Amino acid sequence: MCPPCSGAEFAAYTGHLRGVRYGQMRARTLRADDYLCRLCQSSRASVWDRCHEHDLVRGPLCGSCNIREGTGLPCLFLRLEGAVLRLLVCRGCLERKPLPRRFHTAVVRAHLEQTERHGRCPRKP
Repeated sequence: MCPPCSGAEFAAYTGHLRGVRYGQMRARTLRADDYLCRLCQSSRASVWDRCHEHDLVRGPLCGSCNIREGTGLPCLFLRLEGAVLRLLVCRGCLERKPLPRRFHTAVVRAHLEQTERHGRCPRKP
């Protein structure tokens, strides 16, 4: 479906399952495809996103966003506006403030790119 049709057909996710254990949510037989993707807000969701470290539900994702967040290059995902906050939807991560392990190197690299000089360049980026 095109984004306008998806928006008219499916409900926006309100965060009502945030903090629920993934196994408990699956036992309720709630379907992700009843909602719009919580990241792009334009496509029909197909899977439930969860924090694999804490096993807590983050929300429904479409296939594209699920791949981008889960197996895409972390540095590209983190460049999206609000990406870090989207990862910290998990209550366990929010309390401890770490990102999932696969993003650690990308965060350090982004920090160094913004604060360190490049070779002999006298300008600070």
